[in-house]
Amino acid sequence: MVKVLISLSVFACAATAGSVTELVESVTKLNGYSINPCDDFYQYPCGAWHKEAVILVPPDIHRIDRSLNKLDIQNEAVLTKIFSDNKTKRENQAW
Repeated sequence: MVKVLISLSVFACAATAGSVTELVESVTKLNGYSINPCDDFYQYPCGAWHKEAVILVPPDIHRIDRSLNKLDIQNEAVLTKIFSDNKTKRENQAW
């Protein structure tokens, strides 16, 4: 019995493969079959991914980072208000 572990990188391979044969070859290249899955379960299906992956950083990453930081600050303010309002309601109900 052969067990096959499928990671999310398979979907990326499927999107770029031209044929079924190419898909199998590209997925097989990403696996770390030399690793025992009982020793390192993550590295077994994804072991070679980081060697083959090309991660592109957009040229406007600083602008994106600032936008995400601004959203993070806004989200934290909203959550703080929600939690403090909820705490006040619980305190009022206790009396």
